[in-house]
Amino acid sequence: MGAHVSSIWKGEPRKFVLVIVGLAGGGKTTVFNQLRGDDASGPPEATVGFNHDIISFGDNLDIQLWDISGASVSIPFWRCFYADAHALLFVVDSTDPDRAATAGGALIQILQDPFLPGGCPLLILSNKHDLDTAMDNSGLTEAMGIEPILKETTREWAIIQCIAQEGIGLEETTTWLLDRLLGGTYGSF
Repeated sequence: MGAHVSSIWKGEPRKFVLVIVGLAGGGKTTVFNQLRGDDASGPPEATVGFNHDIISFGDNLDIQLWDISGASVSIPFWRCFYADAHALLFVVDSTDPDRAATAGGALIQILQDPFLPGGCPLLILSNKHDLDTAMDNSGLTEAMGIEPILKETTREWAIIQCIAQEGIGLEETTTWLLDRLLGGTYGSF
């Protein structure tokens, strides 16, 4: 992520907050570790509370990453983090239709929450596409029950398929997020 960002951003200093949420076991911490450049071999330990880091790219760009626990007791506290978000990354396990419905309910609550900034772009990261049971984007949005709210929202959003443990799809993720952040009117934390 670092080489790509530093090669495209040489403008005024900017600082952004990226909040990563989703149900437990979806791959949030693996995505967090990959974005930080850490080795993601093997499953990480379950996140208790949150993980936090700031990635600096020279003197001009800082991205504050928050990986928030997806345990059911933590979900009510997500809003404390995404209230300051410049972008929201929602990670979902694409192989589990039953949990996808629960994840969809959580995402709908976020999108309807006035704490989420209106211009905050949403990227749904459809994880675990190395498994045969992975749903395509259409099947995932249907299983999550989020088609109506996505059609109604004015915020920018996308779904990207990935294999977080291998880093596949995360360059596309980074590019999509940076296009929105660096092109937007965001910029301080």
